[in-house]
Parts: sequence; structure tokens; C-alpha cells
Amino acid sequence: MSLAAFPLAPALTEAFNAKVARALKVGIASETFVLEQQFPANAGAEAADFAAIKATLTATQPCYVLFRSDAGEWALMAYVPDDGPVKQKMLYSSAKATLLRELGGSEQLPKEVHWSSLDEVALAEEQSATARAAELESAMTAVEKLKIEGARLEAIEAAGEKMSSVVGLSFPMTEPAKAGLSAFVAGTTGVLLLAIDKETIVCKASAPAGTPQDVAALLPAAEPCYCLYRWKHDREGVSATAVLFAYFCPDEAPVRLKMLHASTKGAMLQSLPSLGVEVTKSIEGLEVSELTDAELMTLVYGTQREVAATITKAAPKGGRRLIKKKSSEDTAVDLE
Repeated sequence: MSLAAFPLAPALTEAFNAKVARALKVGIASETFVLEQQFPANAGAEAADFAAIKATLTATQPCYVLFRSDAGEWALMAYVPDDGPVKQKMLYSSAKATLLRELGGSEQLPKEVHWSSLDEVALAEEQSATARAAELESAMTAVEKLKIEGARLEAIEAAGEKMSSVVGLSFPMTEPAKAGLSAFVAGTTGVLLLAIDKETIVCKASAPAGTPQDVAALLPAAEPCYCLYRWKHDREGVSATAVLFAYFCPDEAPVRLKMLHASTKGAMLQSLPSLGVEVTKSIEGLEVSELTDAELMTLVYGTQREVAATITKAAPKGGRRLIKKKSSEDTAVDLE
């Protein structure tokens, strides 16, 4: 029997039409909507009556609640907890429209509510700010959430504070981007620039293998992008190749684009091995002007730049001077 053919059990129909009970708890059994429990109505005590109904709900079992206000208006409340069995969740979610139709539609039940956890279960007038925020968030797309987060990060960046990325996202690749990636895997290209545009990953540019300066010339001036670069170089007199994944994010780029690319970078990087790209080194925070063989050598092979910096450290203002420190044994000459 299809979901659309689920009938109402006679006891449920009778209790609903009587309009005496405060609420009717409804379940699905043997492909039928059945009355599981009735709750009496106490005049002027909607909140107390509702609390009694809520006390019967569990963390995993879905059900419907037909709730009647003091004004005599019915509401269809669907409780489908996230922690419930998958088949039960699918059954109750898909059958709600059928139950509404069998009871007379929106004319008989003008209000509808959906809860996915016990924390959300509340009368509309008593619904907590947290529950309302969760309901709104569940209705937003990932990009809409990013817009809200972007506004917050704009304020953070304007205050000069460090901006952090949001939870990871992933987007599909366009056909040109897939073709560019295939060419990179095949070795026919050595540079591939990818970026996010309208919730898809697009190919911004590609080129044969070149120098770091050639790569720098391809990078957009005011937009973030990902760069796959097959870097060919000499290391201690031996030819070597490293596949680099670099995330470039110019300061001039819009905050929302920065955040979108930053939050997608992880998923992008994780997907590359399955696409045939084994990345030697992932690089982030590199300025375009720093894109040189020497800098890449440092980033990839871990040259101890601090040592060189220490050796070449300038003398303090006024120069170094010799001072004598006397001890009980002798006089030592120290360099201050």
C-alpha cells in the first residue's frame, strides 16, 4: 500500500471530530494512522496541558500531535527526531502530507509545526530563541549561511583582527575544470588555477610547466584561487619535481570570497588523491611577490631560515662594546 492510501483508524477520526480533547497523539501502525493517546483539555491551561504531552515523547520515536487551542483551532505537530531510526524518520516525514489531507487539509488544521529534537518541542508562543534560530538555520542554504558569516567576518577584518574560516564546504566541478584537472594529471599542463564561482569550481587558467614567476603572472590580482603547480627544480644538483597545492588570497579580495574559498579548501585538497593528484606540499599564506624558487625551496624542504637570520642579525644601536666583569678568581672579557 502506498503512503498516499494510509487511512485513519476509526477511533482517531471520532476523537478528532469530537473536538473535546486538548491533543491527540498519532502514530503509524499496519499502514494506518492510529490514535495512541488522548489528552484532556483544561480550560486556560494550554501550557500545562502541552507539558503533559511533551512528557510522553522520547528521543527516538517519531509521532504526530494534533493540538487544539482554547480557541478551538487545531495544529498538526510532527515530531521526527534526528536520532530516530532512518526508516521511521522517512515514513513519518513523507506521510505527514497524507495525514493532513485525510483530516481535512489546512482548513481544519491551519497551523503546522515540525520538531527534530526534544529541545525544539514547544508551543509557538513559548518557542525558545535557540529553537527558532535552529529552525531558520535548517532552512538556509550553505551559501546563505556564508553570507551571514561573511557579514560578521567583515566586521572582524575591519577591526584588524584575524579572520578564521567556517566549517568545510564542497562544490561540484564544471566540465572545463574537470578537463583541466585531467590535463594536469596527464602531465600536458603544469599549472592549473581553480576558483569558486556560483557554487561551482571553475577553471581560471592553465599553462605548461613554467617558473614560479610564470605562475605569479597568471594569478588574479583581487580574487582568491587554488593553484596546482608541478614545480620542476634542482636540489643539490639533482633534478626534482614536486606537486604543490597553493591557496592564494589577496588582501583586496572581498571577504565573502575569502571565506568561501577558505572553507572549501580542505574538501578540495582531500578530493585530489581520488582524482589522481598526489600533492607533495600544501601551501597557504604565500604572497604573490614571494613566489620564487628560493621561497618554495624553503617551504617544501624546510630550510632553516631562522639560522641565517640569526647570523646576519644587525648589531644593537651604538654597536657592541667590551665590558669587564670582575670575579674573585680573574677578570673576564664579555661581549655585550
